Amino acid sequence: SDVAAFRQAMGREDWPAALSLQRAPLLEGHAVRGFGQLDDWLARQRDALRADWRRAARAQADALESQGDAVAAFALLRQQLHDDLLAEDTLQALLRVAPATGERVAALALFERFREHAAHTLGLPPMPQTLALVERLRALRASRRPQPGPRCCAGPRCWAAMRRWLNWPRAAPA
Repeated sequence: SDVAAFRQAMGREDWPAALSLQRAPLLEGHAVRGFGQLDDWLARQRDALRADWRRAARAQADALESQGDAVAAFALLRQQLHDDLLAEDTLQALLRVAPATGERVAALALFERFREHAAHTLGLPPMPQTLALVERLRALRASRRPQPGPRCCAGPRCWAAMRRWLNWPRAAPA
């Protein structure tokens, strides 16, 4: 089953495989009326799988960030915050990668949603570490956002695109 394959991938710490197998909560939208114990078991299974999905998603986001793929890490962190807006450690990771993605405004908007939700739900302000990341992000000027360069395939068209991007007149290597 998908759940067994998901658990095997989790055991191997194969985060991409685990994430591809667990896209939605177990039997989402299904309730077992009249069978309280079964319904309770199903709720516990959903919670456990959701916690494992969050662990896999965070580990994969960290791996993507360390590999230099800030855009993919940001997207996965955003998805995690959609699942659990109160996950402040996830928000901090998103705020750290945001400058490398050009998603400064989106990251600040997510912070504001988090701040309001945490204040309303828990009566708590953001942690000082989170506020420091936000201030660092706010200090960045929009004009300093990194511009993505061309993807490299090492072919002649790629070299031409790279020269244009770098404003570099030299010919491609022979």
